[in-house]
Amino acid sequence: MRHSLECRVPYLDTELVSFIESLPVEYKVTLSAGKRIHRAAARKVLQPDIVRRKMKGFLSPTRLWFDDTSRLGNIFA
Repeated sequence: MRHSLECRVPYLDTELVSFIESLPVEYKVTLSAGKRIHRAAARKVLQPDIVRRKMKGFLSPTRLWFDDTSRLGNIFA
């Protein structure tokens, strides 16, 4: 998390938040199964190999942007 950027929009639906808070802890997150409700919902719309795969990080292309200074144009002139 040292080099991460939090960009998710917070849940603004108070009814959804209330429902989630009312669920028993074992339905939310477990050490062995992760986010159980998210995975159960994902199984209905995604392929099994996608649902089972491990999380991947998101790498920002910032280094590529700054390595190619020609794309910056004449902003420093």
